[in-house]
Amino acid sequence: MRDPADDLDDADADDPLPEAPPVDVRDLPIRFSSLKQIDKSPLHYRHAALYRGESRLAQRMGTAGHAASFGTPPIAVFPGKVRRGKEWDAFLAANAGAVICNAREAAQARAMAAALRADPVVGPVLFGTDMAYEVEVRWEIMLGGRRRRCGGRIDALGSVVLVDLKCLRDASPSKCQHTIRWSDYHTQAVWYADGCERAGLGWREPMIAVVENTAPYPCVLYQLGPRAIDYGRSRYLGWLEKLAVAESNNAWHGYAQQPAPFEVPDDEPFTLKIDGGEMDLDDAAA
Repeated sequence: MRDPADDLDDADADDPLPEAPPVDVRDLPIRFSSLKQIDKSPLHYRHAALYRGESRLAQRMGTAGHAASFGTPPIAVFPGKVRRGKEWDAFLAANAGAVICNAREAAQARAMAAALRADPVVGPVLFGTDMAYEVEVRWEIMLGGRRRRCGGRIDALGSVVLVDLKCLRDASPSKCQHTIRWSDYHTQAVWYADGCERAGLGWREPMIAVVENTAPYPCVLYQLGPRAIDYGRSRYLGWLEKLAVAESNNAWHGYAQQPAPFEVPDDEPFTLKIDGGEMDLDDAAA
């Protein structure tokens, strides 16, 4: 039977964007979640930097998994069905700063946390005695002749390693070899490691802990190799170059600044179905 609370996110799915904050996006700190969007376009970066709003279900489950694992922020279980109205507003006010989810999601998050602690490889690293959690690290870089603030919240920071925790559908090495690269999780981990060094904390070896978000919640700890580190660094440095151009021109365009060409490849057959038969349009034109 479907849990009605599964629909918590559906109510505000089509809400319009709020009015843009009265700030210059060039004055906001550069964070990885925003920076990676410039790989799509400067417009995507600007949107992500200005609107750091409430996440949807998959992101909320990841946040709940982090909270259950590290004990911060607290988890608050909303008993209602829809995320709007007086009941929702009152619950928000009473649980400011908490991760809000339904009962099923909270149970999943706690099960993921228990699996991480029990795993003989992940547990001793992620929950080592020298680990601090949800650590905000800030540093500065020169970008386009301007001093720019950067930052990131590191899931687990120790004296030797840092660990970025991901809650995914599939934690297997065969799948994550693709997922980590496609989602730039390695780039994010290197961004944090380099940030620690620039902040004067010293280099930390970047690792990625992955736990599946469904039972039996298997976990894998991924250790970035030298090539993965270099590749991740090249990725974010390339994004910073794109950002420098956008900021210098104060130009936040989308995918294209001129009409984008569209053509059908020469080897694509032109066929038209007529009364159950097919006509080759290339032959007909000839």
